[in-house]
Amino acid sequence: MPPLARQQRASGTVELVATVDTAGRVKGVKVLKGSPLLSGAAVNSVLKWRYRPATLNGQAIETTINLKVVFSLEQE
Repeated sequence: MPPLARQQRASGTVELVATVDTAGRVKGVKVLKGSPLLSGAAVNSVLKWRYRPATLNGQAIETTINLKVVFSLEQE
């Protein structure tokens, strides 16, 4: 959680859409909804994630996925 968000005791969910390439790397993320205090941290985190790529007829394809990243002070 970003220090400013922690200091302000911000919590909540950031909704994102991410593009996953044929190698399973996240190559782009767009914020759909969520606190500006938390959105940057959510995007930076998702950009580090790796997936098994989607396939079509046995071939890896680029795809988009919807994600929710939850920030909660109770987990700390």
